[in-house]
Amino acid sequence: MSAAENLKVMQQVYDAFLTGDVERAATFWNEDCTHFYPGASPLAGVHSGIESALGFAGKMFEITQGRITMTILDLGASEEAAYARVHTEYRTDSQHLEMMFVNISTIVNGKIQDFWTLPEDQYAVDAFWTAALAEQAA
Repeated sequence: MSAAENLKVMQQVYDAFLTGDVERAATFWNEDCTHFYPGASPLAGVHSGIESALGFAGKMFEITQGRITMTILDLGASEEAAYARVHTEYRTDSQHLEMMFVNISTIVNGKIQDFWTLPEDQYAVDAFWTAALAEQAA
């Protein structure tokens, strides 16, 4: 696919995700996709397959009660991949995380195949999700 077509895929994914429409965002991912979410938090790991990737995204929205804000600062693409530089905020009743993320994806047959999330501060991300899950369990 062309760089312009891959850029359009990324834009459509974010257009859906930013409105909380995880199901629509998933239509731009291959069934056998993989989302690599780094770190040591309970959400970290390799989420293989569309159901696992959807479950991961759904868990983020559940924990934050939908209080996720993303501002796309930059999108770019080549014939094989695309990236987004994103200012992100996650909130719970007592937790707040705000930082830059870079997301990189490979695109195969017009859909995301592999997706890597790269936070500005991995330790802060781990602390946020660990505390947010503890808060939810309390």
